Amino acid sequence: MASFDVGDILIAGPRYFGCYRSAAERVKVVDSGRGPYYGISWSDTEVYCLARNGNRGELIMVFDESFELKRVMQLGRPIDGHQILLHGDQLLVTATSENSILSFDLRTDRIRPWNWTNQTNDVNHINGLFIHPCGKTEVSQDNKKGNYSEVVTFSEPFGYELGRRIIGSVDQGTHNIEGEMIVASGDVSSLFLDSNGACKEVYRNAGFFRGLARAANQLGEEVVLLGRSEIKMRHERGLELPCVITALLRDGFQEIGELVIPDLGQIYEIRTTDPEYSHNGITVPLAD
Repeated sequence: MASFDVGDILIAGPRYFGCYRSAAERVKVVDSGRGPYYGISWSDTEVYCLARNGNRGELIMVFDESFELKRVMQLGRPIDGHQILLHGDQLLVTATSENSILSFDLRTDRIRPWNWTNQTNDVNHINGLFIHPCGKTEVSQDNKKGNYSEVVTFSEPFGYELGRRIIGSVDQGTHNIEGEMIVASGDVSSLFLDSNGACKEVYRNAGFFRGLARAANQLGEEVVLLGRSEIKMRHERGLELPCVITALLRDGFQEIGELVIPDLGQIYEIRTTDPEYSHNGITVPLAD
């Protein structure tokens, strides 16, 4: 059995934003009561978490290296936000109910919408976002109503469209993108590997996948982490239910273990703190 220890993991869900501390083998709750909590990202000095604030209007909560809350950025309206990602000085936020992505300029607090669909309602259910080191940007959109989900590729944020590819089945919605890997979720969820534009299913399991990250274990092997939860009606997701992070060895995608996350309800996001596999190329600014 390969090693599962991949260091600390940041976690968001209906009940709290937290950090699994591997040394203590427990979850430290960073914030609760303003959820549900969704996206997580960071700069070299701050950690950001998107909270829907009881659907009263999204908040971007800003924490320092000790998880002390420094400030709160208020959007002022509900946008059904999902993932967030810091790119340069811009914090990109998926505004799912507005069928767009919002760019928060952290220097000026200016907010700029990026909408390539000419729709202002939730038509495509835009929810996942990944930027490659070269700047190429991928966005997942679950087209809903029995239509196939797809990943749309752009030259860069606010750039021109390069192409689209269908992911999964009509019963699955695309969510997370991490490198060449894509999650499609449903009653049965799948992990896909995209190789030169051809997507191949490499792992399938019951339950709802959301949250996808990578890290190295103590042997230096690349490990893929998947958030996996029970499927619940929206009003049941805030119940004190455990969920799991499933670990797969990247070489062959065989399952090597599970980590139980207590009382979270569902997993909406996971980010590992391994600097080699940082989601945005920046080392997370957390104190030891």
